[in-house]
Amino acid sequence: MIKNNYSPCDETVRARIHERFNVDSDGIKRDIEIIREWIRQQSHLPQDIQDDDFLEKCLLRNKFRVEHTKEKLEKYYSLKAISANEIGRIRSALPIETRLTILPLPVLTDKMERIILIRTNNSVTDDEELIMRSFKYTLCTSEYSLRCDYSVGYRIIQDFEGLTYEQVKKYAIALGSFPKSYSNAYFARIAGVEYLNVPPFVEAFLKGVKAVLTAKMFSKISVHKNFESLHQNVDKAYLPPEYGGDLDTSMDELLGKWNQEIESNVDALEKVIVSEISNESLRVGEVKYNEAFGVDGTFKSLALD
Repeated sequence: MIKNNYSPCDETVRARIHERFNVDSDGIKRDIEIIREWIRQQSHLPQDIQDDDFLEKCLLRNKFRVEHTKEKLEKYYSLKAISANEIGRIRSALPIETRLTILPLPVLTDKMERIILIRTNNSVTDDEELIMRSFKYTLCTSEYSLRCDYSVGYRIIQDFEGLTYEQVKKYAIALGSFPKSYSNAYFARIAGVEYLNVPPFVEAFLKGVKAVLTAKMFSKISVHKNFESLHQNVDKAYLPPEYGGDLDTSMDELLGKWNQEIESNVDALEKVIVSEISNESLRVGEVKYNEAFGVDGTFKSLALD
């Protein structure tokens, strides 16, 4: 069982989130039962393993829209099934072992968003095996968030300090051999992306991205030259001191606590990643898999809204 000792949700926050989406406990219970009945009719999906809390979190990630939640659950179980055996042979790295540190901050903002800090850890020397284990760690983080996090969405702070073009190239090449179906299996709502210490090669990339993203999606991306600019989008009350914030806990302390959380759950997380999947031999009808876009090409991994 996956346990959340890092950032448990209190009832006050839960009530505020319910109020924001204009839902109540009775309505949520009704929607959960609708989804359960739908799952019972899908013989290829895992049966009787989804607890109410998990299904409520899935509803939350889809603004409590039942049909959207059904689609995302179908994708979640079916895409994981494509490469379960392959991904099961990779042992996850722990947060302190990865070159690219992914650190959820334990305190929600006043908008009930979860801040995710991503930065380079140059004390780690990675080889091909560790890179693959680091990719597996991102799956563990995604699975943990899906099972444990209760927030309205994620605000990502990507700090590029110390990241070189050669490192990016090395990871991009390795990513080509990592099962794409898994990266598309997880779903989340992204409230905003904050880029900090952006090198010239990333600035050039962003200019190219602007041409293919919608105006709404691109408006969620902000580039900051300093902490003062960052604090305009992310109140320093929620940031550690290394980012000019007011939190009493340092990055090293936060990373230590997060590492302990993942280490205590890693066996359960890895089991869920590869075992709670669809059984395609029981599927009624056909489905076309597209590793770039999901099931029948109709799904998107992230929602920026």
